[in-house]
Amino acid sequence: MPKECEEQADGSPPSWSDPVVLAAIERAFDATWPVIRAHEAGANKARMAELSRALSHKLIELASEGVTDPQELRRLALESSFRRNRNPPEAPQRSAGEPANPQAPPHDPW
Repeated sequence: MPKECEEQADGSPPSWSDPVVLAAIERAFDATWPVIRAHEAGANKARMAELSRALSHKLIELASEGVTDPQELRRLALESSFRRNRNPPEAPQRSAGEPANPQAPPHDPW
């Protein structure tokens, strides 16, 4: 396992405030932001600031969960970003008598 992905001695993920993890977050942000900016071409400054903050928060959240590889941080952040922008798929048609699934997917604030 690469040094930047190692767990701490107590088995917990590395802290997002660790200098190595911060550097990984910074590299992930620098690699992710141009993609989001291009996808949101024409957005106003307030929207871009909102997206920048959301990306920062998402990367910190992922790092806090133990993801410290910059490429994996980028992949997961983009996946999360584009998932929220897509229209939800239509629910499949149920046949008569088939119970509805009461569990909705969790809301992703990103």
